[in-house]
Amino acid sequence: MRELRPNKKKYVTRHSLRHSAQLPLFYRQLEILHKAGIRLLGKILLPMQFLIGKFILYGNFTLVRYGHILTHLDLLRISSFVLIFQVVWSLTLEFSGQFYRHSIATLISWKGLRIPRKEDRKYMSRFRKSCRPLYIGTEGYFVIRRLTVLKFLRAIIRGTFRSLLTAKGYNRH
Repeated sequence: MRELRPNKKKYVTRHSLRHSAQLPLFYRQLEILHKAGIRLLGKILLPMQFLIGKFILYGNFTLVRYGHILTHLDLLRISSFVLIFQVVWSLTLEFSGQFYRHSIATLISWKGLRIPRKEDRKYMSRFRKSCRPLYIGTEGYFVIRRLTVLKFLRAIIRGTFRSLLTAKGYNRH
């Protein structure tokens, strides 16, 4: 997404990519490719979010509730699995949110594109308005944004405390 932003000092790709004649064509190609990939990936993201969240909640509950019964090796295994899953999924959500943010910034940056011809400026303005930001998720259900990782961590903390408070006979001495 950073390569499609005009007026930067350094690019990896050719300058002709950011020309007003090539940019709409390339962006539509990228949009089609992205939509095909998201159609496949989006079907597994929501169940993965659910399953990873439940696994982390169950692990946290087990560590707190039955930590005094478990051996040191079991405590180490469960805590390492919970920590690894939480860190990896949080990083996945963070990078997906960054992708969405960069996609929005790319579309906004097209306002500053210097186009000499009035017809081309008008076309680019209409094209920019017709573009939607690229995202990772399932359209209409689950779109990963910047705050998704914070909401995920908040849900883990809340869920852990709720499961501990609702557990019957919780008496840790």
